[in-house]
Amino acid sequence: MARILVVEDNPVMADAIGDVLEMAGHQVSVAADGMEGLEVIPKVGPELIISDVMMPRMDGFEFYQAVRANPAWVFIPFIFLTARGQEEDIYLGKRMGADDYLVKPYSPDNLVATVESKLSRARAVSQAAGTEMESMKRTITRVLGHELRTPLTWIQGFAELLLGSADSMSPEELHMSLQSIKSGSDRLARLVEDAVMLTMLDSGQAEEEYRLLAQVADNLSSYIRQGISRVQNYADQRHVKLNHDLPETLPPVLLEPRLFTEALVRVLDNGIKFARPGVASFVTVTAATQGQEIEIVISDNGVGIPADQLGRIFNPLFQADRSRMEQQGVGLGLAVARGLIRLHGGRIWAESQLDEGTQVYIRLPRAKDEFR
Repeated sequence: MARILVVEDNPVMADAIGDVLEMAGHQVSVAADGMEGLEVIPKVGPELIISDVMMPRMDGFEFYQAVRANPAWVFIPFIFLTARGQEEDIYLGKRMGADDYLVKPYSPDNLVATVESKLSRARAVSQAAGTEMESMKRTITRVLGHELRTPLTWIQGFAELLLGSADSMSPEELHMSLQSIKSGSDRLARLVEDAVMLTMLDSGQAEEEYRLLAQVADNLSSYIRQGISRVQNYADQRHVKLNHDLPETLPPVLLEPRLFTEALVRVLDNGIKFARPGVASFVTVTAATQGQEIEIVISDNGVGIPADQLGRIFNPLFQADRSRMEQQGVGLGLAVARGLIRLHGGRIWAESQLDEGTQVYIRLPRAKDEFR
């Protein structure tokens, strides 16, 4: 049984539709027009809505738009059932996004079959969304818990060690303890920075910053070098060699320097982070003109990404093959990089071979004449 709202200004027709649906086992509520329908929805919580089009005060199309404008009602299946059977009316109803459009006179069996089909589909979508949400909650809890506890354990443990026995430590032991505390704090700082940047992207703050501060840059290579220099210490710690082959001049691009550098740093950081043990690891950056775009390629010889997971690496909180490798980070870096590159009107994608390495491609459009 499902709760169904029928919005119909003809009482005889409304009763007939209600009888058909109640005989099929559903609970039916009726509203005389769109205005009344909007008042009834919060009271009955319908799982499906059937609406006429030609009604006083608020017609069916206006009613549909009002329903979909409410985030709480946006997933309720919506069926138009009307005498307006002209092709343009049917086209308009479907173009607006209605789940179906039935024309009077209708077949009771067809009406019930259509209703059952839309309800079944809505339940399947709801179940899938619920399953995905629960999985996401577990992932967030597990990943964030790990990423917060691990560096805090380092910081607290070595801080307590220093407080208790710093006087008896050798210079080497003291240096190792301080380095461990710094590594833990750096790891926490990266987590906070990624979370803040993702929030800026979602809220539109980063877009506003780009709009206000973007400038035509004739020195893209220098900004790329700045990004490389920011991750040099991290690369040294991981024994990864940083290389670059950059032309002295590249065509001008419209750039917000800070946001572009933040994007590049996160891609470089990812290449360094997933260096392959037992090999002479490297990350190499190249740049060249490709038609009306500038292409930047960040290549590494790291662990690589499984083919079935490659398309998801730019999604928030996703990390390839996390179950096999202890990976630092929560999977926000590449999501941030994608958002920042898109602000610049650019594209970013990756190619990879497992146990051979990954290439991340960034394409930025050349600055248009009106910006020069």
